[in-house]
Amino acid sequence: MDTIVFPDVAALAVDATVAGLAAVGRPVPVGTQVPNPRPPEFVRISRAGGIRRNLVAEDARVVVEAWAQADETAADLAELVRSILHAVQGTVADGTPVYRVDDVEGPADDPDPLSDQPRYQLAVSMTVRGHKP
Repeated sequence: MDTIVFPDVAALAVDATVAGLAAVGRPVPVGTQVPNPRPPEFVRISRAGGIRRNLVAEDARVVVEAWAQADETAADLAELVRSILHAVQGTVADGTPVYRVDDVEGPADDPDPLSDQPRYQLAVSMTVRGHKP
C-alpha cells in the first residue's frame, strides 16, 4: 500500500504571495491569521478543503481575503494576489510541484463584519503533488 501525504498548501500560498508582493514592491503582511494589531492592509490565506484527485495529486481549495482602507485598494490587492497564485502554476513551490491553479470564486466585495473594514475575498483550487512520508 502506498501512503502519500500532501503539503500545507496554505503555507505554500502564503510563501508565494509574500515573495510575489515583495517582487512588485508591495510588501503587505500575509499570513493564515488576522494580525493583532491589525495593519491598514493585510492578506489572510486559508485552506478551505478540496479533494484528492488521484493517488499523488490533490486539488486544495485556498481562500484569499484582502483587507485595506478603501474598497478599490482591497480589490486591487485581491487581484494582485490572485495573479501571483496563478503564476505558481507549473512551478515547484517550497519543494512541491504545483500542476494547476484554477479560479473557484473570483474576487468579491465582502466587508469585514467585525470591523466594517473593506475586504475582498476570492478562492482558487491548487492542484499539488503529494509525497511519501
